[in-house]
This record gives sequence, C-alpha cells and structure tokens, in this order.
Amino acid sequence: EGQSLQEILNFIKTYDNAINGTQDLLIEVLQQRKASLTTENERLRKLNGGSVDQLCHEIVTSIAQINELKGNIVALGNQIETKNSEITSLKDQIYRMTQENCNFRETLGKLKSQATDLFKDL
Repeated sequence: EGQSLQEILNFIKTYDNAINGTQDLLIEVLQQRKASLTTENERLRKLNGGSVDQLCHEIVTSIAQINELKGNIVALGNQIETKNSEITSLKDQIYRMTQENCNFRETLGKLKSQATDLFKDL
C-alpha cells in the first residue's frame, strides 16, 4: 500500500512538473513571439515608404503567425486542463486508498484484539 501511494505521489509530481514546464515553455514562446513581432513592426515601419502590396503581404503573414500561435496556446491550455483532471483523479484515488488503509488498520486492530482475547481464554 505504502509503495503504491508513493508511486502515485511521484506520478502526480511528474505531471505537476510537466505542467510547470509547459507553462514556462509557453511564456518563453510568447516572449520570443513578442520580440519577433516588435522586430517585424520596426521592419514594417521601414517598409512604409515601400509598396503597399508588400506591406499588406507582411501584415497577412503576421496575422497568420499570430493565429497559429493562438492555436498552439489553446492546445497547450487543453493539455494543462487534461493533466489537471488526471491529477485530480489521482488525488481522489489516493484519498480512497488512504481511507481503505485506515479501514484495514482498524479491522486489523479489532482482529488482533479478538485474537488476544481468545488466547487469554485458553
């Protein structure tokens, strides 16, 4: 029982670390994208004197990249939500196992007491 609980706790810690890593990765991606868009914005300002078609193409490309990033963020959010649900389920399992362990110990204590009483009578 104790080993199973430890394995479940380790499993939860692994998922928790994965979620934190995913969040860190998402923050890093967003920061990189912000820097990229800032650079892109400066480049577009320089192009302002250039052709309107080229400027429009750059804007459309940037919008497509932003939409792709939004999709990635939604996917990561869904993964985090799934992992959180799995962690909640594991916590419920741990709670049930703890209750079962307590019930087992209580029953074992009663049996021990009964056995002691039987041996006293002999």
